[in-house]
Amino acid sequence: MEPICCEERRPRKKLCCGDIVLGVLFVLLAVTLGLIIGAEVAATLLANIAALIVLAVVLGILIVIRGIMLVCNKKMQC
Repeated sequence: MEPICCEERRPRKKLCCGDIVLGVLFVLLAVTLGLIIGAEVAATLLANIAALIVLAVVLGILIVIRGIMLVCNKKMQC
């Protein structure tokens, strides 16, 4: 068996900045949903549940917008 040379491997695809932003938004949405579930359990944060729901909705909208932008950029080859 011949050893595989490093030059024979496929080059890695570079991450677009939009992919990184989209990943961060997904993490923030997951944290916000966790806070909402935690607030339902804990009575002390119950008064703030409306603000957390609004934050989750805003983050969800941002994720959808960024996803649409990524699709458009791939079609336009920007």
